[in-house]
Amino acid sequence: MSNNIFLNIIVLFSPNYEKTNQLGCVIKNISLINQFIAFYRSIKKNIKNIKYDISIVHHKDFNMKDLSKLNSIDVNLIKFDCDKIEDVALSRYNVDTRIKGTHRLIAETDMLFLKEPNFNWNVDFQKMYAGSSKTFPINIMNKIYKIYNIKNKYIKNYNINHDLFVSYNVKKINKKYLFPHFNNGLTLIKEDFAKKFFEKIISLDLFNRFYINFDKKYYYHAFQIIYGLVLLELTDNWEPFEPGINYLLKVYNCNKFGKDNISLLHYCGCGAGKIALKEFPDYFKN
Repeated sequence: MSNNIFLNIIVLFSPNYEKTNQLGCVIKNISLINQFIAFYRSIKKNIKNIKYDISIVHHKDFNMKDLSKLNSIDVNLIKFDCDKIEDVALSRYNVDTRIKGTHRLIAETDMLFLKEPNFNWNVDFQKMYAGSSKTFPINIMNKIYKIYNIKNKYIKNYNINHDLFVSYNVKKINKKYLFPHFNNGLTLIKEDFAKKFFEKIISLDLFNRFYINFDKKYYYHAFQIIYGLVLLELTDNWEPFEPGINYLLKVYNCNKFGKDNISLLHYCGCGAGKIALKEFPDYFKN
């Protein structure tokens, strides 16, 4: 099937030269442009058997230095006229790409391909579990279900003590026992299904309703939870990524897990940039 695959890698990369706090974005010791260049290098080095194109979505302008770097490589820049980074992030599911593909890989700058992943092209989507569901007391979860009219067979698995990422990647617990709180940093999704998901999120008026009904401290992780629940209401044809794809570097020690077992690294979170520089320095060399 891989001969018929064309993958659009769509990266959220809106410059933040003021280093202001943005929803879901942690300021690291590696600049965003250097994160992206490292990610770009890792794609070129390790993706050999998949036809692909790379696009960046953003809503702020790049300075001349960064723009010059981006113009010197094979990447498509797509700017959106909006105010919120979460609107730009959502746009990746619906934006017109310069080449029509079969699948989209919704990605972020703080990632590295360490080898070519074994994606499942036959399912509607793949995601990886988040580090933990400890963020939400059950009354907040019940409020989410009510406001968005969510009915999902996985709701019974909600457990604030689950470390979902470790449960799946290390303990090898089956998905049917895990609550679908996924990390939104990486998603593989079929082209037509991506648009279906985008239209559903828009119909829910997701962001506005959440800002009205919930405290700010719940915003980021709640959107991850709602994305997962909505995806699973739209399809039963899905699988988690294989262990080692969207590997959350801060959640579990990469040497203990085995670096050779990691195909796509995600160094999200405070301090993760320093770990990435230490453990995978070659990708960040000028």
